[in-house]
Amino acid sequence: MKKLYLILILAAILRLLWLDRFPAGFDMDEVQVGYNAYSILKTLRDENGNFLPLHTSFYNEARPMLSMYLTSPWIALFGVNVFAVRFSVALLGVFAVFLTYVLVKKLFDDEQLALLSSALFAVSPWHIILSRSTTDGALGLVFFLGSMLLLVSWVKSKGTALLLLTYLSWVVTYFSYIGVRPFIYIHALFWIIFLLVKHRKSQALVLSLMLALFTVLPVWVTIQSGAGLARYRQIGNITPQSAVARLQTSFLEDGGVGLPIVVTRLFHNKVENSAREFFREYFKYVSLNFLFVQGGYPTRYVVPEQTLQYWFEAPFFLLGLFAAVKRFKLSSAYALFWFLAGGLPAALTTEDAPNIQRSVFMLPGFQIITAMGFVFVYRKVQKRAKLLRTLVTVLFVVGVVWEIGRFSHQYTIHQPLHQPWNRNIQFPEIVAYVNQVQSKYDKILISKSGTEPYLYFLFFTKTDPSLAQKLVNDKRNVQGDWDFGEKVRFVRDPCPLNERTVAEGKTLYGNVGECGEVKGAKVVNVVRRPDQTIAMQFLTKE
Repeated sequence: MKKLYLILILAAILRLLWLDRFPAGFDMDEVQVGYNAYSILKTLRDENGNFLPLHTSFYNEARPMLSMYLTSPWIALFGVNVFAVRFSVALLGVFAVFLTYVLVKKLFDDEQLALLSSALFAVSPWHIILSRSTTDGALGLVFFLGSMLLLVSWVKSKGTALLLLTYLSWVVTYFSYIGVRPFIYIHALFWIIFLLVKHRKSQALVLSLMLALFTVLPVWVTIQSGAGLARYRQIGNITPQSAVARLQTSFLEDGGVGLPIVVTRLFHNKVENSAREFFREYFKYVSLNFLFVQGGYPTRYVVPEQTLQYWFEAPFFLLGLFAAVKRFKLSSAYALFWFLAGGLPAALTTEDAPNIQRSVFMLPGFQIITAMGFVFVYRKVQKRAKLLRTLVTVLFVVGVVWEIGRFSHQYTIHQPLHQPWNRNIQFPEIVAYVNQVQSKYDKILISKSGTEPYLYFLFFTKTDPSLAQKLVNDKRNVQGDWDFGEKVRFVRDPCPLNERTVAEGKTLYGNVGECGEVKGAKVVNVVRRPDQTIAMQFLTKE
C-alpha cells in the first residue's frame, strides 16, 4: 500500500499545487462554474433563477450542474476565488487515479499492473491539464470510472446491492457531463455481450432491463427539458458543411462526364458520405499523431510543444497493444475496448476536433495498455541478466522524470505566455480597474467582442446572486448590447470608441487591443496579457 500512497501523493501534487496560478487565465467555463456555485450556495438557484436545476443555460447551451453543486462547499470554505472553483475537479482527479488502481486490480488480479497503470495515470499530461481546468470531461471520467468499477464488481459477484449502486452511479455520471452519456451504453453493451457469450443469460437480462430503465428515467427527463440537445445540434456532424461540400463536388464531377444518376447515387449518397466522415474523425483520435505528436483542441487547453502523452510511453503502448491481442482474455480485451471506444462519440462532432475533453474517456484504457507493455518487457528481461533488468528499469525511471520535468516547465513557464488571448487572462484586471474608477464616470462602455464578460464581473466583484439573477433575467442580451447595472454597458462593437463616436457625458470606453489608436482619444489605462499584447485599452473622448 505504501507504493499506492506515494502514487496518490504525486497525483495530488501535480493536480493541486499552485492551482490558482496554473493554468494561467480563467476560462468562461470555469467562471460559469464558480459563480453558479456561489449562487447555489447563497440562494439554491442558478444564475438564471432556477431552483436547484439539473442543467443551467448559457448561450443557448444546457450544461449539467453537478460540477457547480460540488464546487459550492469549497466556495463556502475558501471564498469566491479561482482556487475554490478548481479544487473539486482537481481533487476528484486524484480520486480517479485511485479508482484506476482498484479497477485494474479487480480486472487483472495483478498488483504490479494496477500500480503501474495508476502511476501512469497520475502523471498523464492529458488528465492533469483537464483536472486543473474545471472541465466537465474530467469530472465525468471520475464518476464513469466509479460506475464501471461497480459494474465489473457486480458481474463478478452478482450482488443486488452492487447492481443498485451501479444504477445510481450511472444516473450521477449521466448528469456530470453531456459527453459521457454514450459511454454508459457502449460499456454496458460490452458486458451484456460478454454475459451472453458466457451463457449467463439471467445476468445479461437483468443488465439489459437496468439499461432500459436507465433510458426511461434520466434520459427521458433530459429529452423532456431539451437540455443537451441544443449543444449536440451545435457541435454534431451528422451533415457537416465540409461533408456536404464534398458530396456536391462528387455529384458535379459525375455529371460532368455524363454518368447516370443511378451510378452517382450508388457511390455518392448521404449514408456513405456520413460514414466516411465519421471514420475520418474517429481515426484522428486513435492515432499516434493525436497521442504523441500534435495533440488536440480547444486551444485554451494547449500546452506549447507538449504532447498528450509522454514520448517514452509510445514503445510500451505499442507493445501493450501486442500483448493485449496476444493474451486476449476478458481483462485485456476490456482494456483494449475501453481505449478504442473512447473516440467513438467524439467522432460524431467536428467542433474543435480532435477534442481532448470529449475523448478523455480513452483514459485510463491507454495507461492500462501501456502498463501491459512495460510489464511484458520487464517480465521478459526478468529471466535475463540482472544488469539488463536494471538497465530497463533505470531507462524507464529516467524517461519518466525527464518527461514530467519538461511538462512542468512547459506548463508553468510557456503556457502562460502562449496565445494567452484564448484563456481570458485579462478579465481579473479589467474588472478590478472598472470597479476602482466607475464612480468617476457617468457611463462605461466595454466591448464584449469574443467573450461575454458579465460573469467575470459578477464573480470577481462577488455580486449578491439574488441581485444578479434579476439583472441577468431582465437585461442580459448575449446577441446584442445590454446594460449591466447603472453605469456599465457591454457592447458588441470591438471598438466602442472610434473616430465617429459622439461622446455622451463623461464616458469611459473599453476597446479591445486590435482597435489600435483612436484619433482625438486619451488612453487612461492599458490592460496587457503576459506576452505584453494589449487585451484592452480604456479611453476617454477629448
